[in-house]
Amino acid sequence: MKLIVGLGNPGKEYENTRHNLGFIIVDRLVQKLNVELSKKKFNGLYCRTSEYILLQPQNYMNNSGECIRAFLNYFRIPVDNLLVIYDDIALPLGKFRYRSQGSAGGHNGVKDIIEVLGILQNFQSAEKEEIKKIIPDLLTDPNTQVGAVIVNQNKEIVATGYNETKYPYVVHAEANAIIHARQNCRGFSLYTTLFPCCECAKLIIQAGIKHIFYSHDKYNEKEEVMAAKRMLKDAGVEYGLVAAPKIVFER
Repeated sequence: MKLIVGLGNPGKEYENTRHNLGFIIVDRLVQKLNVELSKKKFNGLYCRTSEYILLQPQNYMNNSGECIRAFLNYFRIPVDNLLVIYDDIALPLGKFRYRSQGSAGGHNGVKDIIEVLGILQNFQSAEKEEIKKIIPDLLTDPNTQVGAVIVNQNKEIVATGYNETKYPYVVHAEANAIIHARQNCRGFSLYTTLFPCCECAKLIIQAGIKHIFYSHDKYNEKEEVMAAKRMLKDAGVEYGLVAAPKIVFER
């Protein structure tokens, strides 16, 4: 099953405007498939065929993400089977572009979808080099060898965290980074040295972080780590091991 979404705004005043190109294309597809866009669910108008669901979110373009996520979850459609149609002011009339990845390009409706779905975007070459510089700096800090970085969908670092050991208790790097972020981290990515513990996993889920990249599997077989992985997996948080500098890691 594939989900085809046309972005637009409900209401007569928006009909036949360029901003509603997504709605217009879906209307044409509905006519071509000889179906009716008459069903309502999750604040969206939709119809369903044996292969496709055609959807027009009705909660205004800049808030389209929640409706789309609800359809993906309810019908168990992988995000790879999602196609979003919208107008792009950077393109001349009559031209179209198909992209499987990339940024919102200033389109607030697409930005909301990326944030809500937590879609991971690939780093550009220059950005990869910058990340390579930042991660080792965290991991070789003189006060600790465990660090964490939170990165938003625009690949901007929004917070860093280290293990705090100067207090009677230990505050892990992941928790520190979330605290330092001081903002909604929904859909963001977390880069960390070691896989988070269960308490940090709970904070990661609450913060809305959707992707975790850890650079060392020293405690991978410990029950604490295995329990944290189960917890994160159940919450839909993706994680993976990435290459790390040759450093001795201690938590």
